[in-house]
Amino acid sequence: MTDLILFSLLLLCPFCIDHKKEFRQKMGTCLIAVFLILLFGLRHYTVGTDSGTYAFRYETLTELSVFEPGFVCLMKVLHAICAHYTFFFVVVACIIWGGLVHFYSKYTSLYWLAIFLFCALGGINTIANNCMRQGIAIIIFLNAISFALNKQWIQYFLLATVAFLFHRSAILIFPMYFLMQARFRWWLLVPSLVFFIGVLGFADSITNFLFSDYDRYLIEVDQVNKGKIVQLGLVSCFALVPLYSYYKTPKKDFQVKNMILWMITVYLICAWGAYIFNVGRALSRLAWYAFPIVWLSFAKYVEEKPSRFRFLILVAVIFLIFCYRLGVYQLSDTSAQADMIYYYKLFWQ
Repeated sequence: MTDLILFSLLLLCPFCIDHKKEFRQKMGTCLIAVFLILLFGLRHYTVGTDSGTYAFRYETLTELSVFEPGFVCLMKVLHAICAHYTFFFVVVACIIWGGLVHFYSKYTSLYWLAIFLFCALGGINTIANNCMRQGIAIIIFLNAISFALNKQWIQYFLLATVAFLFHRSAILIFPMYFLMQARFRWWLLVPSLVFFIGVLGFADSITNFLFSDYDRYLIEVDQVNKGKIVQLGLVSCFALVPLYSYYKTPKKDFQVKNMILWMITVYLICAWGAYIFNVGRALSRLAWYAFPIVWLSFAKYVEEKPSRFRFLILVAVIFLIFCYRLGVYQLSDTSAQADMIYYYKLFWQ
């Protein structure tokens, strides 16, 4: 499935490349958004490990007590309009993919590259297919960032509250407002690491408080396979490439770049902390809020390069990603696990 999406996104790229023409840019964003919405909205409930659970509970409106009130309310309202799970999937896909495309296109003309990398390196199964509740919360957070950058704290915290009503992990984005107001300095990484080490001691307690009814969250780190560590390494490389460049050139788009520097730091600390120390589902969940911003940072970094060098980077990145995709099957621990990555079926099949 992932490779189908990547190939299709590449076919849509010609509509997006000439960002100087407003019509072509809008056409590109619309085509990519519609394609992703239809692909994920019209999927069969067997695509994605959690899709079947969401489909069953939506159509029957049973066992909803484990869901957050905002998500339950959304399900009940949509069920009153149409009880078929496909309608629910389409609406959720509109929220997630429409919001993601809007976020990327707002900050970079290479939004298609950010979406391409987001899809290639983990965003599909984690945010779109399986964790739909947190996926909605992540999109709300991404589109609340502009309020944080403009110091409109009331609007930001209102949206953060809405996100919390969709997934409890969104409580972790409340302090991010204050983080984005601070100017990024290397020496601030030291107290950040000290704070991180302190959090490690309470990671399981935080996880139990947020996800007490999801015992499987506590053992997910133990199930990380060889493919996952390669994926984490690749994402980290894409995150580190623009880091030094952004720090040395803070004057242009200062607020946006300052936010990006902090979010990349949050991602790297939380993602590697959850993996290396084998703790903290809360840390892993927080990393996913910063995950889409890694691709925004890389797209903006490439966008600022000379046109010829930019072309070479784009070719190299696309080649690297497809080499990685070819190796996913061999890196997976089981053939069934790899088959899940490529499996796709429409709802009527």
